[in-house]
Amino acid sequence: MQFVRFIVIGSLLSGCSFWNHHRDVRPDVSGTHTIILNTDDRTSGYREAKPQADHFCRKQHKATYILSEEYRYTGSMSESDYVALKTAARVARDVGGAVWGLSKDERSEDAGLVAATGGAIADDAIGPGYTYTVKFQCQ
Repeated sequence: MQFVRFIVIGSLLSGCSFWNHHRDVRPDVSGTHTIILNTDDRTSGYREAKPQADHFCRKQHKATYILSEEYRYTGSMSESDYVALKTAARVARDVGGAVWGLSKDERSEDAGLVAATGGAIADDAIGPGYTYTVKFQCQ
């Protein structure tokens, strides 16, 4: 058991050491930098981009100033179909996970695991449907 713990902790620590905290920043000589992300919805882009922009600017001992941000639907199906499918996949994943985690018998546990796995696979297969673009400066 100690060996497994050692492997897991070592893997986590080595993965963190290679993490680039502003991997999506596209620097520009004009001083207006861009981050472009593919997201699953119209709200999560800012939560991922802002810390990257802050880290990029902190490296220069400056503050981040957001100039503009835009969400654009870029999926291959209609936006309403995309939202409906994403919602259904996430509900299956979340409810299945709850059933799996809270079940007291093996049949319910198996059904929950299948639903959770199927929902996660469907969510991943549908993929991100939005492109989030933010422009910022470090001052």
